[in-house]
Amino acid sequence: MQAPGYSQSQQCICPMAPITITGETLYSDVGISFWGGIDPLNGNVIDTTHPLYGKCVKDSILCIPSGRGSCTGSQVMLELCLNGNGPKAILLRDVDAILCTGAVIAEEFFNDENISIPMICAVGKEMFSQLHQNGEEKAMITIESHRDTEDVVIRI
Repeated sequence: MQAPGYSQSQQCICPMAPITITGETLYSDVGISFWGGIDPLNGNVIDTTHPLYGKCVKDSILCIPSGRGSCTGSQVMLELCLNGNGPKAILLRDVDAILCTGAVIAEEFFNDENISIPMICAVGKEMFSQLHQNGEEKAMITIESHRDTEDVVIRI
């Protein structure tokens, strides 16, 4: 059994290389529509009805239950990557194929162009609830992926 604050997940997408990410979380228990909800030109949350309205996802570890809305969200994810305005990582409660598609396209077609591609992990309900420690909006998290085991370790 692992210590609290650690998680191993097989539901991670992009980048496939071993990587360690440390950053400040941007947490919401409400899913967000990337299309119409996040401006790909600056990374700001522009959905006035969302709890993260006015915050910037750039270089954060974005923690949301899932994306919301149409498949155009993958295009916005791709634009965020190409513009250098995306989060370092996205930790989801639920698997979200739409958000992953944008990151996969960025990795497959534009990886040689030195763009920042977020790691996207679905961590499940129990681990997702631990991401919002003590009611704090922001916390520091370290995410480590290991190619040899295909596991991801999350330290809160």
